[in-house]
Amino acid sequence: MKIFQKCKEPRTLLVFVIVLAACSFGGLAILSQVSANPAFCVSCHNMQPEYDSYAQGNLLAKQHADAGVTCHDCHEPTLLQQMNEGWLFVTGNYENPMPKYGYTNEQC
Repeated sequence: MKIFQKCKEPRTLLVFVIVLAACSFGGLAILSQVSANPAFCVSCHNMQPEYDSYAQGNLLAKQHADAGVTCHDCHEPTLLQQMNEGWLFVTGNYENPMPKYGYTNEQC
């Protein structure tokens, strides 16, 4: 239990907090970059058909992909929404198929 005794020293505790904060910020930065890729959405959401339509379909979603428009360009969730979606996925308490949302031309 010497580890816990060392953590009582202010310098050790400060270093631990700094390392923890750096790892947290680094992890969030990496997650932010990775989640910008539309293929990443499929790893958490039950939305393989939607992604397939985006990646290789003949609908409007494919035209968006060809124009370089990603999912988050239109579907930009807040941190709270992302946390809720993560919780729903982990608990298996999500809607299938996903609810449809309407978007106007002004949003593009």
